[in-house]
Amino acid sequence: MNESKTDVKILGYYPEKNLPNQYTAVRYLSILKKDELNFFYHPVSVESNSFISKQYDVLIDLDFKRLLPLQYIASLSNAGFKVGLLEPDVNNAPYDLMMELKNPVNIEDYLNQVIFYLGMINSGTVKKVD
Repeated sequence: MNESKTDVKILGYYPEKNLPNQYTAVRYLSILKKDELNFFYHPVSVESNSFISKQYDVLIDLDFKRLLPLQYIASLSNAGFKVGLLEPDVNNAPYDLMMELKNPVNIEDYLNQVIFYLGMINSGTVKKVD
């Protein structure tokens, strides 16, 4: 996505209080830590609130473990279009486009499929199903 000059912001979750150094130097990566969650495991940091309220064009969910803090953010995000994995047992997924891939999900395959279908949607080659 950097090659196509797409602005990227990544928000992740780390379940401990102290973040390893390898995650601190990436400018487009923000990590929520355990102490930034309330009693209900909902993120309460300025960074998470900013991420939720910003109107991104597309949110691509890479949370394959379905962690509650990241599910919360994906559900409340003001992104214009949300992409995530199809979960047969989940009836209220917050996604506009759901991808079905075999487990274990390969992140590179997933992203290639997402980019392919987003390109089709953007070019108008996908027809709406009634």
